[in-house]
Amino acid sequence: MNKKYELLQWYPGLPEEWEEGDIIELQRRPSLYENTRNGVSALAHEDFNNYPRFWKKVHEYTYKIEKLRLPNNPPYKITQLSQSASRNRVKNGHQIHAVRRLSDDEIFEVDDPVESSKGTYGRIESFSISGKTIVVSLKNRPGSPVYLSTLRPSKPVFTTHDGIKTYVGDFHFVPQLDSQGKYYTGLVAKHITTSNPTKYTEIKGVYRFSSMHKAKRWASKRILRYSQYDIEKAFENFKRDMSVDDFFANLKEHGRY
Repeated sequence: MNKKYELLQWYPGLPEEWEEGDIIELQRRPSLYENTRNGVSALAHEDFNNYPRFWKKVHEYTYKIEKLRLPNNPPYKITQLSQSASRNRVKNGHQIHAVRRLSDDEIFEVDDPVESSKGTYGRIESFSISGKTIVVSLKNRPGSPVYLSTLRPSKPVFTTHDGIKTYVGDFHFVPQLDSQGKYYTGLVAKHITTSNPTKYTEIKGVYRFSSMHKAKRWASKRILRYSQYDIEKAFENFKRDMSVDDFFANLKEHGRY
């Protein structure tokens, strides 16, 4: 199949009837200009090579598959396979892991944070082929597939206490303080990140983590294990000639050690 190009600007030497926006088929023929059966004008390689800045390639497909993967297997790059062979693999059970958008060469991969021109946010869950283009499904956004042509990479909203960039639609985890706001209780709240960055400005005592495990581990080292009453009562007994062993035994008896 011959490549097709769009004429960006007419220049001397081209047929006078050719205009900006015409679609021209590139031919490997000695003659510069010919007419094909369907009426599309043809251009020889020699002329195109001399004036490449006046032409823009027209892609039959809007994407190029960059990586594939089999279920439960790591992705692999497409190197020797043609795009036609890659699409056949998708039909036979392979999954698309990464695609290149040919209009601007932007590459998108599974789990990339993206947003659409219509304001839909999320991380890429999967790609599927729809005619000549790609439809993208987003995580935590059931029933909201978007076209590849409408996507752009998202910018992070904030960085968690453990140093992870967080995007709209991501979950983050916050250790909870007691009613007086002094000590951590060991409980962790799960929140979904919104597009309002002012909600995530630094607040004293509020720390956000990228996972439940990290939040609980951090909070476990900062939980108040003894009340002020426990300490005072134990100290009173200690002052009555209580041995150190008895002191800790007393705490243990009351479930405080």
